[in-house]
Amino acid sequence: MALLEIHGLHRAYRTAGGEERPVVRLEAYSLAEGEQAALAGPSGSGKTTLLNLIAGILRPDAGRIEISGHEITGMSESERDRFRARNLGYVFQSFHLLGGYDALENVLLGMSFGSRPDRNHARTLLERLGLGERLGHRPGEMSMGQKQRVALARALANRPKLVLADEPTGNLDTENAEIALGLLREVCREEGAALLLVSHDPAVLETFERVDRLEALR
Repeated sequence: MALLEIHGLHRAYRTAGGEERPVVRLEAYSLAEGEQAALAGPSGSGKTTLLNLIAGILRPDAGRIEISGHEITGMSESERDRFRARNLGYVFQSFHLLGGYDALENVLLGMSFGSRPDRNHARTLLERLGLGERLGHRPGEMSMGQKQRVALARALANRPKLVLADEPTGNLDTENAEIALGLLREVCREEGAALLLVSHDPAVLETFERVDRLEALR
């Protein structure tokens, strides 16, 4: 059963000279419940914009996006925010952790937008990701790999139906990238969450059975 369905999606921006330049053009795309897929494309091909459209952070100029049968393109901004918090997890390349809060607090804050924060679940996730001894550490006291794992825990904390990951290994060395990617995919499988990951890294893409190239979908 399809979890994510996209039809006729279009998003463009206007240059300073008033010219319209397409960023995303996607005729059709779907992702099944629990499926894991990678979306490939060079820098500037619209990968991040597409994830932001799916997450409801941006609105398309045309087209339809449905998640679990809910058309998010027809929702108001506040409705999209609530839907995203309850149904989606988003792993940002730059982590987006709050520097004044420790690892556990960052995950609990992320949970507070979608459901009642569950301290035990947040702690268990962080421990699973190898951060049992870093629960009280703030981002400035952690390595890049540790910060990425906090971001993974936050994205997975509300047991989302769909996890979006934007170049999640882009800031990590090879060893930490392999660990983070493996943990992300493993936890998604265990939680039954679908995963859509965008990357231009061949080492990441070759680990996926399904790899779709954005330019071929236009």
